[in-house]
Amino acid sequence: MSGCKELQERFDKKEDVYNYTAQMYLGKEAWENLEKKEKKRLRSSFKTVCLGLMYGLGKQSLATRLNCSVEEAQRLIDVFYSTYPRVKEYIKEQGDYVLSHGGYVNNFFGNKIQPDEWKYYQEATTQREKKNQEARLKRLGVNLPIRNCSLLK
Repeated sequence: MSGCKELQERFDKKEDVYNYTAQMYLGKEAWENLEKKEKKRLRSSFKTVCLGLMYGLGKQSLATRLNCSVEEAQRLIDVFYSTYPRVKEYIKEQGDYVLSHGGYVNNFFGNKIQPDEWKYYQEATTQREKKNQEARLKRLGVNLPIRNCSLLK
């Protein structure tokens, strides 16, 4: 969906995206020297990062979920985005799209969806409320097409 050629390449080769990203973080040699348990932990961390970013989590929320410092969470995010650069652009584009297209999001099939949050965004009476609804809409702009696509499984 993002058009990220690096990510598509991993899928085409039937590689584990999360393991691959962990290898990019550590380096192949360091990865190969890890015990199975530690590899599993790192894979889980990068799965949390990948899916968390798609659901709109930031470094603070990821740090909490991963039980690490905010700085470490940011490093994990940076590695993910440097490994899959188009994903970062996709997240921004999708978030901006919903706001510039009357609250509509295109699903996997090209159908337009307007989440209820658009109404709440328009009805917001305070700057804080509007900002919170805007952030929610941006997350939905990224998330709804992915969730809609998961119905295909």
